[in-house]
Amino acid sequence: MEDVENKMKEYNQKVTSELMPKWCSNIADNLEIARGSQTVSAIPKHPGRSAIIIGAGPSLKDDDIRKLQNYTGTIICCNKSFERLMKLGVTPNWVMLLDADAISAPQFRFLDFPEDEHWLDDTKFFVSTQVYPGTLKTIERHAKCGNLYMVNPVADPANLPFANEIWGWMNGCEPFEHGGNVGGFSLNLAMTMMFSKIGLLGFDLTEEPDRKWTFKESMEREIFWYPDTGEYVHVPLNFMYYAQWMFHKAMMYEAGIVVNLSESPLMRHARLAQHYLEEFIVEGQ
Repeated sequence: MEDVENKMKEYNQKVTSELMPKWCSNIADNLEIARGSQTVSAIPKHPGRSAIIIGAGPSLKDDDIRKLQNYTGTIICCNKSFERLMKLGVTPNWVMLLDADAISAPQFRFLDFPEDEHWLDDTKFFVSTQVYPGTLKTIERHAKCGNLYMVNPVADPANLPFANEIWGWMNGCEPFEHGGNVGGFSLNLAMTMMFSKIGLLGFDLTEEPDRKWTFKESMEREIFWYPDTGEYVHVPLNFMYYAQWMFHKAMMYEAGIVVNLSESPLMRHARLAQHYLEEFIVEGQ
């Protein structure tokens, strides 16, 4: 385990240093929009209520999404699942975006073809300042007044001293932990809102084996065997980092409980309470 943790630390430092030029460029391009956005301190608190965070893993089924039409709690969805939820008749309360690459742009283009003028009245967007500028402009065009919240990504102070402070001086946004991926980013938002019960749906954190992997690429993944289901799962080192960060945050959460609703073997064996989606929905009403 110590070897895995060292590998993850090295990987995270490498990725952060490689991404920093793009992050800084995007943060500069996004200054004007960021300065006019809502801050973390304006986020409402919801003690006593529940929330479901929707990931984008392959275990997420259309039938599970349709069941959320009867859910009265708060729905927080990752960017990759946003359009899918809307097409299935589920309007999320919060949409999350952390991706700095242009790959996020097509995920929001459907907003340019609204079904009616009120379809996003109750949807808020929670966006990190280093996201791809083109995607942010699309969101800004369609988010209702006061419904765009922006935060600065937390950079590693050991490797990037003063980055968080400088970005705050530039855009007025507060630093916010993300754990390296949009799932961790979403979990931290839900915890900030102090929900009493938070469910994780569509979180897989695994990959299907790919014959195109090189030997080096295969060595960047851990393999786990689950005898109760007869499954091997491949977990990239970055996913290991994301999982450990999320599980630690979940176990330390004092305002409520974080439960797993996902079908992924890794999540089903995580140190989290395991619930079925149907019972979670009923309890949230």
